[in-house]
Amino acid sequence: MSRSLQAHKDYLDRLRLAIKRNGFPTQRALAEAAGFSLATVKKFLAGKPVDFATFSELCRTLNLDWQTIADLEGRPSPATQPPNVAPAAAEYAPPSGTKQDWGEAPDVSIFYGRVAELATLQTWIVRDRCRLVTLLGMGGMGKTTLSVKLAHQLQAEFDYLIWRSLRNAPPIGDLLTELLQFFAHQPNSDRPRNNLPDSFDGQLRCLMKVFRNSRCLVILDNAESVLSGSDRPEGSLPDALAYSQFFQTVGETIHPSCLLLTSREWPRKLAALAGETLPVRYFQLSGLREADGRELLQAKGTFTGSASDWLT
Repeated sequence: MSRSLQAHKDYLDRLRLAIKRNGFPTQRALAEAAGFSLATVKKFLAGKPVDFATFSELCRTLNLDWQTIADLEGRPSPATQPPNVAPAAAEYAPPSGTKQDWGEAPDVSIFYGRVAELATLQTWIVRDRCRLVTLLGMGGMGKTTLSVKLAHQLQAEFDYLIWRSLRNAPPIGDLLTELLQFFAHQPNSDRPRNNLPDSFDGQLRCLMKVFRNSRCLVILDNAESVLSGSDRPEGSLPDALAYSQFFQTVGETIHPSCLLLTSREWPRKLAALAGETLPVRYFQLSGLREADGRELLQAKGTFTGSASDWLT
């Protein structure tokens, strides 16, 4: 492969659309998020050659498949994409060899803002190898959507990826069994327990063995549903202590995998394990920037208002 690549001329418009679609207000914002100079980004967007590493990283930042975008010598000219087209299905296809189960994860093909948040979380999980990360924020803040968008960006880094919602507070035994069946390539099996341990301790030991032997990303949404919060007495939820032990074990045991939680409240027993440079961290999510909020509203319809109305 050549040491440099350039975008195919028929995809230059799609590149420019991808900047806005991924929440970058300017080319400079894209350059800062990807860690390249503005001049390099302008070359890339103009279809001029840049080195392979730069080309592939910019495509990744824009959630594009570099092999689709690149002007590879000898391939036929791609069909021009119409404007406002949704991201191609191939851009969200799992990498070869990666086993994934997205459960009821929402569609995130329309996504605005959160560029800095995505960059920080990706750094924590990929570079810093965090074992447990919790996304904290009020209801409706966008934690679920952000977790799915982040998972799409990280999918190539993992051997296994599974997304599950804890909204209905599933029993801990059911969740661990489902996870172990997925890792054993036996999803939705009718055989009882599939020779898996019946006890919580046995299931947790099996899961940690998988976490040590493979690089797994497990996303559990609405974790507050299975925790005993500050306004509830300890043990008011039948499996609250077991879930806390599960999270704590993942956080304090050495392994190359990552458990990502979204929650309205901080799991109290993780406080002693968490730190800015430790493998257990939490990210407090705030609201969208005003400009990103405007774009999101404009995608829903035509709205007008004063500056104070938009800020509100």
